[in-house]
Amino acid sequence: MGSVGHRGHIHIRKNQYEADITVEPVDGAWKITSLELLEEKRIDSYAKPKM
Repeated sequence: MGSVGHRGHIHIRKNQYEADITVEPVDGAWKITSLELLEEKRIDSYAKPKM
């Protein structure tokens, strides 16, 4: 969930994501080393249905 601002006002957005993420140890800490976005979907109450 986040906000998007333009033209002097703010909209709240809620998105759902599906992704394949690879996490590996790098220099003693876990890091995201790869991310492939598979799907992005708006799920807030103002989202327009897809036709």
